[in-house]
Amino acid sequence: STDFASVTHYVVYLALGTEPTTVRTRLSNVAPTDNTTQVSVGTKLNPYTHIHVHTRTALFEQTTPAYFEIFDYEVSVSGLWFGDQDYSGGMIGGLIQWQPPPDVSQVISYHV
Repeated sequence: STDFASVTHYVVYLALGTEPTTVRTRLSNVAPTDNTTQVSVGTKLNPYTHIHVHTRTALFEQTTPAYFEIFDYEVSVSGLWFGDQDYSGGMIGGLIQWQPPPDVSQVISYHV
C-alpha cells in the first residue's frame, strides 16, 4: 500500500509534453484531502499539450508526475432548426434539431 500521510499537497501544471523536466507552468496547489482543481476560463493553452499532477511533501516534489494529454476541440453543428409548437405570445416549446459535425469522435455532449 502507498502511504500518502506525508503528502502536503498536489501541484498541477500545464506542460509541454510528458517529460517531468519539460516546459511547464503551475496551475494550482491542491490540498491532499481534495482531488479536483479548477482551470480558470480563458487560460491560455498554447503551447502546452498536457496536464501534470505531482505530489509534494515537506521535502520534495515527486519527479515523475501523473499526466494526460489535453484535447481542446471546438466543433460546430449545422442545419439548426426549431419548430415552435407553442402558439402563445412570449412562449416557446418544441423540437430543436441540428446536423452533427462530420467528426464526432471527440464530442461528449451538446450544450443547447
